[in-house]
Amino acid sequence: MTIWPSDDNRTGVYRQINELLKGFSRPLPSGSGSGTDQAWLDAGQRATLAALQNRLCERDLPGAIIADEVGMGKTRIAVALACAVVRASGRVVVAVPPGLLHQWREEFHKTFRAAKEDPPEIPEIRSLRDLYSDDSRSLRSAPVLLLPHGLLNFQMKNGWGSQRLRTLYQDHIAGRERFSRMIPADEKQIIGDHVGRLANDHALQPEELQSGGTGREAFISFTLSLLGGFDLVIIDEAHKSKDDASAERENAHRSTLAQLLLRLVRQDRVKNVPPRRLCLTATPFELGPDNWRQILLRAGVDDEIAQSCGKASEKFLAAAKAVQLLPGPATAEAFRIAATEFHEQLSPWMLRRRKAVPGNDSVLERYISKHGPDYRDRSQRITAEVTSKDWSVAVMAVEALSLMPATGLAAQKRLRLALARGFSLASAFDAVEKPEKGDWRDSDEHTLSAPGRGPVTNRQEDRRRERAGFWLERLKPAAADPYAHPTLLAAVRAIEKIAIRSEAPEKVLVFGIFTQAMRRLTDLLNAREMIRRLMIFSQNPDAPFKTWHWPGETIPVDAQFREALAAALQMADMRSLVGNADIDTLSGLMQRQYDKYRSQRSRALDDVRIYVTETLGPQIGLAVQTEKLVLPLTQALIEIMDDQELRHGRSTVAEAWDAFRKENLPNNEEDEDGASDPDQNLTSRIKLALTDFDGRNGFFARRLAGGMGPAAKQHLQTAFNRRASWPMVLVAQSSVGREGLNLHTSCRTVVLFQPEWNPGVVEQQIGRVDRIGSLWEEMVSQHRGNTEPPKIRILPVELPGSYDEHNWKVLNDRWDSYRAQMNGEVFGSAKSMDQASCEVTEVVRNATPDFSPLPGAPET
Repeated sequence: MTIWPSDDNRTGVYRQINELLKGFSRPLPSGSGSGTDQAWLDAGQRATLAALQNRLCERDLPGAIIADEVGMGKTRIAVALACAVVRASGRVVVAVPPGLLHQWREEFHKTFRAAKEDPPEIPEIRSLRDLYSDDSRSLRSAPVLLLPHGLLNFQMKNGWGSQRLRTLYQDHIAGRERFSRMIPADEKQIIGDHVGRLANDHALQPEELQSGGTGREAFISFTLSLLGGFDLVIIDEAHKSKDDASAERENAHRSTLAQLLLRLVRQDRVKNVPPRRLCLTATPFELGPDNWRQILLRAGVDDEIAQSCGKASEKFLAAAKAVQLLPGPATAEAFRIAATEFHEQLSPWMLRRRKAVPGNDSVLERYISKHGPDYRDRSQRITAEVTSKDWSVAVMAVEALSLMPATGLAAQKRLRLALARGFSLASAFDAVEKPEKGDWRDSDEHTLSAPGRGPVTNRQEDRRRERAGFWLERLKPAAADPYAHPTLLAAVRAIEKIAIRSEAPEKVLVFGIFTQAMRRLTDLLNAREMIRRLMIFSQNPDAPFKTWHWPGETIPVDAQFREALAAALQMADMRSLVGNADIDTLSGLMQRQYDKYRSQRSRALDDVRIYVTETLGPQIGLAVQTEKLVLPLTQALIEIMDDQELRHGRSTVAEAWDAFRKENLPNNEEDEDGASDPDQNLTSRIKLALTDFDGRNGFFARRLAGGMGPAAKQHLQTAFNRRASWPMVLVAQSSVGREGLNLHTSCRTVVLFQPEWNPGVVEQQIGRVDRIGSLWEEMVSQHRGNTEPPKIRILPVELPGSYDEHNWKVLNDRWDSYRAQMNGEVFGSAKSMDQASCEVTEVVRNATPDFSPLPGAPET
């Protein structure tokens, strides 16, 4: 019997949702994870859960999309629905982006405890090998499974991991005659062939299971069938991995996420009853109508309906642009018609709540009613200045190269971007030194020649190559001095103005794309702050240690940091501080200030260390052999105490330990990349939590880049959210830091060091600081008087005349289109509202689509 009844609404998931709605509306006791006098689900979250009940149970729809703005609690709603499924004896699987598995596991445990039930066991799955583990039978019965988006992102080679996976597969199919009904017939036949070959002692070859291999799809289907069937499939960040939803695309050409979802929704528990789907995303569409179609297909919508929604989106967007350009009765009426159709097409599938809701007593709504809709300030720019001769010539050279006809130089047309963003000037010179076929330095043997004749010299082509070589030579001086890059220097000045020089320094979140440019920015910020602090110590050793302390006993030996430090010492404002001081002088000052800092903090360090060894030790089983944990744990607790004292005026070691435990040891469970021993004790988990902890060695600026483990990300996120601890600046890789991270409690400024083209991506980036309970909301609540109210600052870095300047204009146009569709902000700014009459504005405002499940939203 299905747990999603369409006729009898008194049983199954429907009934469980009713019970949860009652329970989650009551205030939870202090210490439950929600806070005193707060319900586990707020009114908007409960309304969304009730709307999901209506769609998935009563109306028997295959799926739904929760597209709430960032920071509105989509995960909590999804887990509440999953809780209802599990309580109805169903099974749930969640496809989770990398790095967020621990957050989902924690949310599941908190939600079940809020429902007064024991949390389910959630097996840890990090690779396909885990599906063949000795305990694999428990996977088939586990009520909840979390799978990483990239589970199928594997290669079959001759390494140990590939050999082990291939052996496990062969061991499981050897001698079998029957296979799961969830595997298509053609793939069963391929698996049957594998069984026959194994019976004749013919092992499978790696290339057969490699991408494009004859047996790869069947192997994936069999492996995932070991998990059993599901009743609910939740897809977090469901907008990812686009251009793969078309049914006509071959499996081998689909993204790994699309291939994973294809198998998960195929695994129905009752014949002809596929699992319901729930897509979570703050950016369901990003660039065009086809994006609507793709995410709707992932929600189980028929292709015909999905295409119709995409067309309605296209019409609505055109009508929105028309009424923006020519606000009048005719365009307003056309907009109303298009908006109505758009809402009717999309509302059965999508639910979206906004932070600002008329009648809701939120900080944002009060701000908008009093100051207007522009609570995000994107009017400012960080403008780079080209002052030096080398960079003036470089700008001229890049323009000349970009306007020339193609010469075969691979990097030539990218140089405009390279100059503005500082990421690939060197590649042009690599091409010069190591020419490839078609390069501008190739000999005339590759030019056109007539049949039967020798090579014909093309004088025009030869002159083009000579000109390209001339302009490339003009670029070399600028490329040789990357720390003098105008955009880099402009970004440093703007960031320091906010994070150091303001009356009330604030933290700054920076987003970049290219690794080397981001590293130079981070190193230069750290080098300059190191110099400033050491000079304060040199001039006044008796000043408060917080003004001169730099973590560490010696200057880092890292070659790239030393290069940044040498560059910083040559900058005019630094020279005015250091005079003739060099790196050796700074090394001596570093040792002296470290000794003084250690003596000043020794008492606090000793007090906390005693608490750790004598009080915590017996409580948590901190054995003698774990002495190496004592110092980092002590340092971590001191850092937490500093932040608590700044916020509340007082702190104790016990309070710091409680905060550390909640932040790093949630629910006494393993991290997603924890030790292989599932029974690891508390000491082991503390060691894991402190693996990437920098403690007092943390720098003024830190980089969040790819390859960083979940534990390190968690530490960096926690440290950035503390106002009393470094880093003051977090430089995040766009693809790593834009989703799933909460970076809002101590920051309201986003610097777009290398702006993206995609408005959905930028919306996600800004969403890291634009969240409920943010620093900005706190500042607005405390704002008094007639002064300009605080805003969330969005600062793109631009090089005048470069392609990035044009990029920002295009991005803003796309951004306005995005917010018109998703937020109804057709006249999003005060300026655009002034251009329209009151009557037109009223028609547009009343017609804008509203997908909110709260009372007052249009009926669906």
